[in-house]
Amino acid sequence: MHDAKTLPDLLRGERADVQEIALFERLGAYRTTTVADLERRALARLGGLQRAGVAPGDEVVMPVDDTADFLDVFWACQLGGFVAMPLAPPANEASCAKVLDILGRRPSARLVLDDDGLARLQAAGAAGLDARRLWPGADGADGEPVERSPDDIAFVQYSSGSTRAPKGVIVRQRQVLANLEAIRSGCRHTADDRSYSWMPLSHDMGLVGFHLAPLYGGSDQVLAPTSAFARSPIVWIQDASTLGATFLSSPNFGYRHLLKAIDRKGVPEGVDLSCVRIVMNGAEPIALDLARDFLDRLAPHGLRRETMFPVYGLAEATLAVTFPGPGDEIDGLRVAREGSGLGERISITDDADSFVNVGCGAPLPGKEVRVAGQDGEAHQDEHVGRVWIRGASVTEGYHDDPEATAEALQGDGWLDTGDLGFFRGGQLYITGRRKDLVIVDGQNFYPHDLEESLQSALEIDALRVAVAPVRRGAGAEEIGVFVQHRGDAESFESTAATVRRHMSATYGVGVDLVVPVRQIP
Repeated sequence: MHDAKTLPDLLRGERADVQEIALFERLGAYRTTTVADLERRALARLGGLQRAGVAPGDEVVMPVDDTADFLDVFWACQLGGFVAMPLAPPANEASCAKVLDILGRRPSARLVLDDDGLARLQAAGAAGLDARRLWPGADGADGEPVERSPDDIAFVQYSSGSTRAPKGVIVRQRQVLANLEAIRSGCRHTADDRSYSWMPLSHDMGLVGFHLAPLYGGSDQVLAPTSAFARSPIVWIQDASTLGATFLSSPNFGYRHLLKAIDRKGVPEGVDLSCVRIVMNGAEPIALDLARDFLDRLAPHGLRRETMFPVYGLAEATLAVTFPGPGDEIDGLRVAREGSGLGERISITDDADSFVNVGCGAPLPGKEVRVAGQDGEAHQDEHVGRVWIRGASVTEGYHDDPEATAEALQGDGWLDTGDLGFFRGGQLYITGRRKDLVIVDGQNFYPHDLEESLQSALEIDALRVAVAPVRRGAGAEEIGVFVQHRGDAESFESTAATVRRHMSATYGVGVDLVVPVRQIP
């Protein structure tokens, strides 16, 4: 058990002078700093923010790209009592729109952003940001840290905002510390571990799971930008091997991206992943075949099968909710599609009309999970219901968003995650998002299951097809299929015909709407 009460306490641990944070520069080259150095740099940034008039309780929107700058600003916020609002940097149309949307709804928030990021926002049509924007250097006198309380807001974690305006999850100091202790306990984290992450620090998995959790556990960490992994995914396993990483993480797309690179280039000579003991797999519905392919391909290089660690979490819980037992081998159930809807009892089957569901382990210490029916009462095992959570790390709601808060909070401390799932043998299985469930002629369909099937039928890469419920006027709900297509309408006809044939033959469902799109967000 760690005795920290707030995040700044993590910078002042007994190992602060030796606990390392290595920041990626290029393949095999890292700039190493210590936790004590990080506090010194954060105090320098804090001085700049305080001289610019930022005061305790002020909101700081920080879509900062550079990893070192992000850490300095984030910790300056923690030391100065500011409310940190991490966001993805404004690199494209979607990320620019998200930053501008949040700034528009937080008129008193200050913006911490470098010149390049500001120029991208201005090119996206933003005006009037100069008065709100800061980019404090590290020159001048250090700032004066303030006393932090466990009840203070540590940061606000924003959702993707893909279906509505981004929601800001309130995360208080005590909630972060509670989740960090649960993570430490759940994966038996010690000071001897070393994590390696390319997950973005603006995301809860990157920030909490692979920056704050190692700090809490007293272990060393390696942070690489997501862009480095995107350009050269083999860097991930090369440097994990060289640095002796014990903790890794990726959602589905990262495994696919690496395996494609291995198909082209092979695994470099000398890669040895025998030090790895946990590869966290989450943030998307977990694809069992993909996970097994990843393990099979890297087994000759020392990666053990029991390292794959399927987890369930969300920002509303700070991060982690359920973990498997360390050493458990990833496995799944084949569940009949019929009977997999809300309130129904699942059937385990080998029939073709089924989908594979991967267990995500049991609730972590201090966390309760309920699979609830429409009346809020807990379902029995193997019944699909709404996944509710409560515990010391669960948020009290969304920042200045009473409508979303009222929808999520269910009373008696429970929060509705919006996910559907079931328990079996003490393990939680997530079947999908409640609002994404497509019901056609009384049959329940989960979009990610249909998308994987269509990818194979169309022989296209992942993330090139999307399935969603569509209602035209007052008509019945239909399945809409959207396929990335760069050609003309005539050449799309055969693709649309394949979609209709496959959906009819495989699922007995007619598809009236097959749409070519230039890009899938």
